[in-house]
Amino acid sequence: MQGIGALSWLAVFLATSSTGLLQDHGEIHSEKVKGCVRADQPAQGPQLLNLGQRWKGTKPLAELRVKISELTSVESSFEFRTFDPEGLIIYGDVQEKAEWFILALRSGIPEMHIGKTGVSLTVSGGPLLNDGQWHRLLLKSTGRFLAQLVVLEVDGKVILNAGLHSPPTGHIRLALGGMLISTSELFTELLPPMDGCIRRWNWLNQNSSWLQDLSTSKPCFEHLSQGSYFSGAGLASFHSQDFPPGDVENWMLTIEMTVRPDEWKGSLLVITSKDHRPLLTLTMHEKEGSQSLQLDVKEVSLVLSHRPVRSCLETSLLLRVSAHGVVVRTNQSEERGELGDFAAWKQAWEEGTTLSFGGVPELLEGTGFPGQDYFQGCVGKIRVQGRELDLDSAHYKHDSIWSHSCPEWTEHSQGDSKLLQEPQNREDVAST
Repeated sequence: MQGIGALSWLAVFLATSSTGLLQDHGEIHSEKVKGCVRADQPAQGPQLLNLGQRWKGTKPLAELRVKISELTSVESSFEFRTFDPEGLIIYGDVQEKAEWFILALRSGIPEMHIGKTGVSLTVSGGPLLNDGQWHRLLLKSTGRFLAQLVVLEVDGKVILNAGLHSPPTGHIRLALGGMLISTSELFTELLPPMDGCIRRWNWLNQNSSWLQDLSTSKPCFEHLSQGSYFSGAGLASFHSQDFPPGDVENWMLTIEMTVRPDEWKGSLLVITSKDHRPLLTLTMHEKEGSQSLQLDVKEVSLVLSHRPVRSCLETSLLLRVSAHGVVVRTNQSEERGELGDFAAWKQAWEEGTTLSFGGVPELLEGTGFPGQDYFQGCVGKIRVQGRELDLDSAHYKHDSIWSHSCPEWTEHSQGDSKLLQEPQNREDVAST
């Protein structure tokens, strides 16, 4: 820690109420589909922001720049909620990156990245914050105005600290949804995308005009469930090389997932070879009140008839391709088929394939598959060869996909789907 300067202008406090949770207060919108209630309409107002608007790159969604000489307060506060285990929450610096600070999560635990002129370090500790509940975060300086110490407190207890003296001159910058330095400057690697929401903020006692004109497409839902939400506008792709090779002699492909579709239609999974030939497709169909799941693997086509399932209920899926044949199984039924040339299929996998979840990749247009054919709904944990996927680490992910959260469906004869709206209680929000 010697010689490390660490944003002497900032201290970080993470505090919760006596129960550890903050209650929701907001307006209500409602939608009722097939006896289930879903919260999926865009939230309104500048006092609520999903940080996960972009998957690629680290360009911030918004940036605040304030002269230190004009500051009337060195405190910032906001409420934060996520299921995402890793990602960037907020970035700050003084004197144009001379000293910088990042608050992030790793494995759900708060982590501080601090740096000064080519030297950086990372410290972490405290409680899990990716529990899907609201937590209140307060950032402020200690010592004499913008000097002395960076401290991380959780529930009133000091967990981490580091310090350096900085002259209180120049500007302070805060950035949300990204950072103003290169990821190469971090002491430890970080997956920056954060599927999380903030609300009820006060940034250095400044007004919120810097956030009012943001063009955002992802709302913050009042009630969350864990999973990945596909909005019906895009897909996420992985490569076969991302997964362990497994037993060479008894190799098989195993894919497991749970789905909660908004509608029983669309492509759940398409596997293509390196020359873009379809090796496997899994699609959902609904016609005249009958639901089916179709798996195509080369010459094998398996169709599982499915009792109509309400949108609030999950369906478990298992796919297996091996020398013994092809298996597709749900929690209702199972179908099996023989695969004529398994060796050729396995070779194509080993040479490099692309697994596209949630739709048909554009390169397959004109091959007889429905163009795009995007799936809309929640996908629970996806496991390929026993490895659980994090969509933030995909080779490609459309910005319309929530990586770690889904709008919660509940069964109601009469009910409302609730979204977080601009809070009516503005006690913690600086007046604009």
